Amino acid sequence: TYKPDADRGPAGALSYANRHFLSRRSRQRLMTVLAAGYRPDLGMLRYANAGHLPLLLRRGGSVQRLAEGGMPLGVLRETEYQNHELQIGAGDLLLALTDGVIEARNRRGEPFGLERLERILASAPARPEALLQAILAQLFAHQGGSVGNDDQTLVVLQLQR
Repeated sequence: TYKPDADRGPAGALSYANRHFLSRRSRQRLMTVLAAGYRPDLGMLRYANAGHLPLLLRRGGSVQRLAEGGMPLGVLRETEYQNHELQIGAGDLLLALTDGVIEARNRRGEPFGLERLERILASAPARPEALLQAILAQLFAHQGGSVGNDDQTLVVLQLQR
């Protein structure tokens, strides 16, 4: 059983999950994970990444890729993950997604791509529901009206003060 450690934060949870996953998994399986904790009293997001796509931050009209990386869970037992911190302000939007979104292909085999997603994120309305609708509409159109063959998960977070 995992006992949370405030000093280790999300990175500690990922390190524990990695060791647990390796002790119980079938061979040749791995998992990407993005773990985060938010301190509303400080407006601080603390996160760690285990091989997942980067979080995308929309602040004002610009988009920034936050720390990528880390090794996916289930690769190396001794992997230690790193925490990253981000001050979140009112109106900031965070977007987390699975690779099925950016790897979705059109009829010509072209991927939807992270750059296209960043352009949509920069120009879409700054309300989470409207942003999701804008992304989904363009993703669906890109795929020629069909559904992709990989999971396509999008999570939009916005701080309300």
